Amino acid sequence: TLVHAHISMKGSFWRKGVFIELAGLFGVPVIGHLHGSDFEGFVINLPAWLRRIVKMRLEGMAVILVLGESWRRFVLSVAPAARVVVLPNSVPIPAMQAAHAERDVIELLFLGIVGHRKGVYDLLQAFSIVQSHRPNLRLTIAGNGEIEKARLSAAALGILDFVTFSGWIDGEAKNKLLEHSDIYVLPSYNEGLPVSILEAMSWGLPVISTDVGAIAELVRHDVDGLIVAAGAPDQLAKALLQLANSRELRLRMGKSGRQRVAATFSEDVVLPRLEWLYDDVQVGVYSRSK
Repeated sequence: TLVHAHISMKGSFWRKGVFIELAGLFGVPVIGHLHGSDFEGFVINLPAWLRRIVKMRLEGMAVILVLGESWRRFVLSVAPAARVVVLPNSVPIPAMQAAHAERDVIELLFLGIVGHRKGVYDLLQAFSIVQSHRPNLRLTIAGNGEIEKARLSAAALGILDFVTFSGWIDGEAKNKLLEHSDIYVLPSYNEGLPVSILEAMSWGLPVISTDVGAIAELVRHDVDGLIVAAGAPDQLAKALLQLANSRELRLRMGKSGRQRVAATFSEDVVLPRLEWLYDDVQVGVYSRSK
């Protein structure tokens, strides 16, 4: 009765187009759900004739779901007649939260693909600056990708003994890391709405991230965490020091972030909205003629 197509950029957009066009031939409404972290760059760099195809495809679907208001504005700039609805990512709210124990060591955590796009090398550079002032800091980088390259970078910066590369983790191992961390850091260059930030906030961790994608719509600067410019290790180092120097600030921001996710980004809040949208699409509230 409907097709819900999860769409990223590049090959994903064109592959999902096959199902979208087939659905159209059979009169089945399509919900297109945009997740691509650099969908904007993908579209902007297309030749004009391909951008016209993107426009027609976006406007031909019953609804386009985007992760934040900034993404809604961009889609409408490309396809003014598209029916765009903001639906954020969601996470379950764990019964437990980060321990924030009073201890000598302060644990920093990164979860994601290890590489340039997620800002890992900026993080290592910033950490090397901060670690010289606060030798009690430890950094865990959990994820796959350019692990060996990042390890060599940490060694060149003289911080390898203070950085743990744990590889890809999930499930209970990830929960244990979140529970025993003090600060979550994700200095990405482009994003949609990172689930890892939602997870960190749901565990009561203050967040340091960048003003890209819909992150600033989630993490309120000086309330739930700190927002810095992408590609600015000095700003990142300053933010790390600010949170490392104040347990009270970490607790306050962590509590605020957990409350925010529970109220707006939890599965209990977001998934019913998706169910209502399914109902509306199937009865024609969002149709090609409207």
